[in-house]
Amino acid sequence: MSSIRFGIVFQAMSSGITPSNHLVIFTPHALTIDNGIPHPPTDISNTFSEWLARKAQTELDLFSVATKSVGGADLNETFENFLKALEVADCAIIVIPGKQVCLLDAIYPRLLVHLTFRPWWLRRMLLVSLGEIAKNGKKFDPKIFNHPPVNFSISPKKWEKEINQWKEIAEFIHPTVTEEQTPSQNPTENGPSTSNQIDAPREHDKE
Repeated sequence: MSSIRFGIVFQAMSSGITPSNHLVIFTPHALTIDNGIPHPPTDISNTFSEWLARKAQTELDLFSVATKSVGGADLNETFENFLKALEVADCAIIVIPGKQVCLLDAIYPRLLVHLTFRPWWLRRMLLVSLGEIAKNGKKFDPKIFNHPPVNFSISPKKWEKEINQWKEIAEFIHPTVTEEQTPSQNPTENGPSTSNQIDAPREHDKE
């Protein structure tokens, strides 16, 4: 680990902000029932998730990045696979074409239950939409997570140029430490603080 990266991680942990090192990226195929039909090479969700995985691994120096693009034989198996993927991650991104956001309706009730018992995932999950999010979702709320959705273009040629969107994702994965979030040089002056608690660890560390 470089000295610069070590300094960022140390400051972040000291301030109560935990930078992520294990990222998992889900496409809508991983969150729906697998119909056994192979995905076309031009599948926009898979293409973007692979691009994002490479960029995150290279530019953020993450320990691990995994992409999930296959669901289960039924909805129960699909969600079980989703939970297993979270067990070895401390940060998750759901990638979906904006027009297909209704596909997330199927897992939404189970997701709400999971977030009730694992509320720290509200801070560590992010929705990335390819194109504008459609208004036809009957259940899924795109604003369920603490971080607002990030919108990328549906054109792969534009992704590298969408610098602001990438900065949002990078900031989500590795939050910047501000002066206000840095612990006081004289902690006895203000007394103990309950805000300097580290985010919950990965799922398998909680068990």
